[in-house]
Amino acid sequence: QISAETLYVRAGLLSDEPQHGNEARDAIARDPKLTPEQRGALLNVYDSFVASGARVPPPA
Repeated sequence: QISAETLYVRAGLLSDEPQHGNEARDAIARDPKLTPEQRGALLNVYDSFVASGARVPPPA
């Protein structure tokens, strides 16, 4: 068997080298409560938000 994380690395969805500032992606990719399909979907949404430059305003 092959781990989901290894599949993500091979598919180019996850780097096999540690990246600073990518804790959200790492947490999604490693969450055992999510199915591989759910992880992929969340990573796609996260990446699209990051790529669009979406910003969350600071709390008031």
